[in-house]
Amino acid sequence: MTDHLSLRYPKTVTLKGRAVVLRPLQRKDEQPLLEFFKRLPVDERQMLKDDVTSPEVIGDWCRHLDYERTLPILGWSGSRVVANSTLHRHRGGWMGHVAKFRITVDPEFRGCGLARTLTQEIVDLAVLQGVAIIDAEAMAEQKGVIRLLESLDFIAVATLPQHVLDLTYQPHDLVILSRTVIPVERLSPDAKKSVEEVDVGGGG
Repeated sequence: MTDHLSLRYPKTVTLKGRAVVLRPLQRKDEQPLLEFFKRLPVDERQMLKDDVTSPEVIGDWCRHLDYERTLPILGWSGSRVVANSTLHRHRGGWMGHVAKFRITVDPEFRGCGLARTLTQEIVDLAVLQGVAIIDAEAMAEQKGVIRLLESLDFIAVATLPQHVLDLTYQPHDLVILSRTVIPVERLSPDAKKSVEEVDVGGGG
């Protein structure tokens, strides 16, 4: 774990009387993470990019951790994983300042503010890592996800017709939502702004 992550986590948040511990995914989390995904409703799992009920898929995630490329933050209630949020970063190139964000929350922990808290946590981490723009993707049918992101200053910038096939090969429109967390012009070599001077803004 990198130094700034080891100083930041584990982190406990209390949401409507429920204590949830946040920390990055570790190799030892393979089985609890698999059990978390298996608790999701079948129709929701079908909308995820990967077959998250596959031990091979989850095992691969846990064995090949690279926080600089993919930073997964889990929410824990006791020994149970109750949320998974991930910041996916580009490595260099013309989109090195852009990252993608994904989040999934246990049905039992919805409505208590956990999704909002984890989304803001990811935004804060993105700023610390020098990410300027965070993109999120949702199927058009995922109205609740879209409303949550829009309430946290993400803006729907495009809808791509039939760009997603779910795990049953049904087509769906893909909505792209985006939030700028650091003005892109501050990333130029001439902009001498430290991370501490950047105002994350919004969310909360």
